[in-house]
Amino acid sequence: MNFWKKLPYWLKGGIISGGVTFIFIVLFYSCTILDTKQGSFLCLPFMVLSPIFPFAILFDKINSISQYQLPFVFVPVASTVFWFFVGSLIGSLVGYIKSKKKSL
Repeated sequence: MNFWKKLPYWLKGGIISGGVTFIFIVLFYSCTILDTKQGSFLCLPFMVLSPIFPFAILFDKINSISQYQLPFVFVPVASTVFWFFVGSLIGSLVGYIKSKKKSL
């Protein structure tokens, strides 16, 4: 646990947001593998509530208008990288605010 305290805030934010995205991806894909009925809406909450949802819609639109089809494995990778970056920005903002409060 001492390792976590030594990490900079930007890295903590990236690990947390990227980790949450990765957990939702694993839950969604494991649900779709375990769901035996075709057309079942059992896994829909994992998709709609997950951070991967905007990327799934975006890449579906890109694949429908483009002649080049992006592989679906690109969606979870891009989503995890994007949310890691957003978490890093938020973490760096928190670190900046905390350093300002310390100096006062």
